[in-house]
Amino acid sequence: MRVKHRVSVYSDGSYIGSFIKTIEMPGLPVLGSKMRFGSGVHKVTTTVDSQIFDEESSLFITNSSIDIEEYSRKVADYIPPDRFPIELVKRCGFNVESLGDEFEHIYEKLA
Repeated sequence: MRVKHRVSVYSDGSYIGSFIKTIEMPGLPVLGSKMRFGSGVHKVTTTVDSQIFDEESSLFITNSSIDIEEYSRKVADYIPPDRFPIELVKRCGFNVESLGDEFEHIYEKLA
């Protein structure tokens, strides 16, 4: 089953951007389940927050989010705001859906 997965990235509550990728899955993920994208040290793990069915594309869309500040506290290390957007696009195959105004400079690093 094809599922469109949207990851929204925040830094201390400030919206950095949304990234989207359509993937083949054995079934629809359960709310609260963990999704891991990428490989090796470039893995990005998210938790499924919500799901909707998009009639136009005939796909389910799962939504998840990552807060960089929260993740930094969890691993006890500083993580720059552009790390997860770069990992999602360059290492995990996501496309940029949108970027927050103050983070549009990240487009340069994604080129």
